[in-house]
Amino acid sequence: MAELGWLSRTPDRRQPAFESLFPFQTDSLQRAGIEVLQGLQEKPALFLIEAPTGAGKTELALYLADWLVNRFGLSGSYNAMPTQATSNQMYGRVSACLQRRYPEADIKARLIHAQAEHVLGLQSSRPGDQHEGNESERDAADWFGTGKRALLSPFAVGTIDQALHGVGGGKHHFVRLFGLSHKVVIFDEIHSYDVYMTPRIERLIQWLAALSSPMIMLSATLSRAARGKLLRAAGAAPEANFKARNPRVTVVHHDGTVREHELPTPNPRSVRIRPIPGDYASLQREVLASYQQGGCIAVVCNTVNESIDIARALRATEGIELDDVLLFHARFPLAWRGEIEDKLLRAFSKNGQRPERVIVVSTQIIEQSLDIDFDLIISPTTPIDFLIQRLGRLHRHPGRERTMHLKEPTLLWRQPELDGAGVPYFGRDEAVYPRYFLLKTWRLLRKMTALQTPTDTDALVNFVYDRNCDFKGLGDALKTALEELERKNTSREFCGRQHLIGSPADEQLFDLYSLRSCDDESRQFLTRDIPSGINFDCLINETLAQLAVREPSCDEETILLQYKLSIRHRGVLRALEGLPEHKAWAKQPRLKHARPLVFVDGRCQLPNSPYTLRLTRTYGLEITEREAE
Repeated sequence: MAELGWLSRTPDRRQPAFESLFPFQTDSLQRAGIEVLQGLQEKPALFLIEAPTGAGKTELALYLADWLVNRFGLSGSYNAMPTQATSNQMYGRVSACLQRRYPEADIKARLIHAQAEHVLGLQSSRPGDQHEGNESERDAADWFGTGKRALLSPFAVGTIDQALHGVGGGKHHFVRLFGLSHKVVIFDEIHSYDVYMTPRIERLIQWLAALSSPMIMLSATLSRAARGKLLRAAGAAPEANFKARNPRVTVVHHDGTVREHELPTPNPRSVRIRPIPGDYASLQREVLASYQQGGCIAVVCNTVNESIDIARALRATEGIELDDVLLFHARFPLAWRGEIEDKLLRAFSKNGQRPERVIVVSTQIIEQSLDIDFDLIISPTTPIDFLIQRLGRLHRHPGRERTMHLKEPTLLWRQPELDGAGVPYFGRDEAVYPRYFLLKTWRLLRKMTALQTPTDTDALVNFVYDRNCDFKGLGDALKTALEELERKNTSREFCGRQHLIGSPADEQLFDLYSLRSCDDESRQFLTRDIPSGINFDCLINETLAQLAVREPSCDEETILLQYKLSIRHRGVLRALEGLPEHKAWAKQPRLKHARPLVFVDGRCQLPNSPYTLRLTRTYGLEITEREAE
């Protein structure tokens, strides 16, 4: 541990100024949040910060975490992020903060998720690579680098899934809980988790409170019901009332008392809402008109397939340069996806070098925790809280020069098709978001010409997520959608409560399931309600194709992992399940469940199957099905 630098930090009760950790001054909201925490005499159980997107919640949370670590002698912090993409970006921000905080000590953050070794240009491809020349140091880094032990690192950033495995009943789940004990745990975008994950998160919160691990939670769009569940899981008394307006800080103490503090309200921001038809031809016309006048446009989609279709349509639009359309979704191999992420951050971050005009087509991965800024956002209907998150990337950085026609923050809302009764149909989007929330958001948007944050946030979010509503105006569609939602939620919530260890208050913490559990966490405990998929490696050139018939070296294995993808398409799954596992790869822990697929000129025809996989740097992975003869 000493060789890794874990013991080089000593608690420093002299809290440095905010400006020494971040390259800018605090604003009134951040100063008020810091004053709330510094007024505490005892370590809190939970510190919930609710404020608009772009209000500086992340920097406030990092500063508060540092204050808690040094004030109460804690061992470090863990940033639990919703996705790998947000983890990757947060890793850079945390690393920079630690370097400023401990310039004389060798304090490094660790990135923890399934692809962490191969992120950021293989900067941490193997933990030992950072300790070349010191064999014992390299061995120690390798030992602590594995999944369950990685959380023992004093400072780490990763997905929330890594922490959830601590309450999953796996054979060594206690190692993860021990790693989180006496750390500050920061939950970013806490509103973004579904009804399946909620019981798992609540159980984790219960254990962190019992382990005296202070929690900091961040959200811009938390509903009233979700907020109450989180606060009570942290120990808030059942009779506690929550009345403070947004933005606010809510503190839960270990004795169950709750204190709410209203924060200064940033200048309200008004976003104009302009509806447009949802068809591709209308979208092409609108994008072309803005593109020709200049500006940075984001077209956000709800599915990967639609994002590919739209990017292809825009690239085929006369008057739009091919290189000015950038596609970003999760079906790119990591080696290419990392390049796209870096390109986005270089262009659209606070100090980015923005192009004169560009069109970014993306899925939802663009809306969470990424500090990027666009001049115009185009989006279909999505639940109101997610829509507000998307709008958090619109005119995010004040003071930026923008073209005349995009000086006013504007959302182009792609309206859904209506049936004969005037009821909207959302197509494939209903496989992503519950129809009930889409209908209620549509009902809101069709009457709105502008949206103000944070003024409107609470009322809009609570309206959409409230189960008690007026069913008039949509016939039986809304009532039917609510019944379907409640039916599915009952089942998903039940599944979300399975395979958990008991709460700290249970007399018998571990049930028979825990005693029978295996050591393969990913196969026995699903942190998310996502259909299981199959991993495959894209062998895209002759050199990689040779690895389909022999055992790869360690360096070759590292390269292969950069071209690994997971697929859940049912037809393709059936085809891949019929392929034998690679005998040589079965000896490699990181490759043993993956299938090698050889791509020739970017194509792979799956044997005994009508499906063809196509992989390009422009569109990522596409699936086509041959028509039956």
